[in-house]
Amino acid sequence: MQRAEPADEALVLTGARTRGDGAARTVLAGVAQGFLSAGDERFGTVRCLDTLGRELWAFPVEEQDLPRRGVKSSR
Repeated sequence: MQRAEPADEALVLTGARTRGDGAARTVLAGVAQGFLSAGDERFGTVRCLDTLGRELWAFPVEEQDLPRRGVKSSR
């Protein structure tokens, strides 16, 4: 991963990978799950881009997995 930055309610991860790289997708899905499980209200999705800025994958958070405002997560 070369860069991670917030953009438009998403966390954008940029790096040298290709859409056909199944191992990278699996690892990045785990990274996305970690970021999204933190419940940071700034991020509703994690988008993965290649070094040319082309979107490879997006990992949205599921509504039922979002912590409710004012309620602490029991996880």
